[in-house]
Amino acid sequence: MKTPNLLRVVAIVVITALSLTFFSACEDKEENPLIGEWVSITENYAYGDTIVFTSDGKIEKWAGLTYNPVDSSYTPAKYKVSNSTIDITKGGQTLSFKYSINNSDLTIYRLGYAFTLLAIERQNITFKRIK
Repeated sequence: MKTPNLLRVVAIVVITALSLTFFSACEDKEENPLIGEWVSITENYAYGDTIVFTSDGKIEKWAGLTYNPVDSSYTPAKYKVSNSTIDITKGGQTLSFKYSINNSDLTIYRLGYAFTLLAIERQNITFKRIK
């Protein structure tokens, strides 16, 4: 009679372990859809320039966000994503932008000229994913 009870205990332990493994593997992880390399397809603003969103929250390659004309240095801007908004920080200034992704196209609304002192209306910039 001890063998059936031992089998039940082992079966319960195995089922419990499998259940815990299954539910911990189903943890809701939000994937950042911006991560990767994109090329600008906006004809009248930086056409062909690339922008790279890294998994550690940096923006690289996009001259408008990484180049400092005062000292000719390159420093990655930083970004945070929540819902359909991206917060971009460059040189201590943080601005929020709406964005949308349609297939392999990313549009960031009113990004163009946002970090300049020029009195030019901001433009929507559309990018195509390349990596």
